[in-house]
Amino acid sequence: EFSGIYTVRSAQSDTPAGKFAVNVRTSESDLERARPEELPTQLQLSGSSSSIPAPLARNAGLASSGLTLHQWLLGIVLGLLFLETFLAWWIGHRSA
Repeated sequence: EFSGIYTVRSAQSDTPAGKFAVNVRTSESDLERARPEELPTQLQLSGSSSSIPAPLARNAGLASSGLTLHQWLLGIVLGLLFLETFLAWWIGHRSA
């Protein structure tokens, strides 16, 4: 019911306590930009600021070399829509 930061501890193991934010109101959140040094090493950019690490690029779909199945299907559907529109215009234009 109550928003805030909660600490979870396991009574059966010696794992460190975990902290979780629950029901956070975005109007009260600190939306300040995080400094790159504060990010985990997996998220830090190496080299120039425009490069994206390869594992992150693959997970985001940015490093794909070809079209995926859904992109092919979307292209086919789009082509059929244009074909249907053109044929409707052409047949209607010829019969008038």
